[in-house]
Amino acid sequence: MCRLLLASQSGYVAMPAGRLLPLWYHYGVAMTLRLDARDEETLAALAAAEGVSKHEAALRAIRATGAARQLHEDRVRALSAAARERYAAVLDRLGQ
Repeated sequence: MCRLLLASQSGYVAMPAGRLLPLWYHYGVAMTLRLDARDEETLAALAAAEGVSKHEAALRAIRATGAARQLHEDRVRALSAAARERYAAVLDRLGQ
């Protein structure tokens, strides 16, 4: 498990196996996305279909998935609240 040291105290992040990495590494260094051959082909096809780089296609997919998940969670919350309100009396009787 990683433990975060206070940045103001050390400026480093504790990593597994006792390694320390400077905080700038986590905020200023690009990450490497490792894909198997099938996912690489899918990403390349997606990028070609949208006429963008693979990097941009990956960003769009991540953002679209996040937005869709947020919309779904918001809708579930709203429907749940409406159902609790609508069936409050029944839920109270079931709880007795």
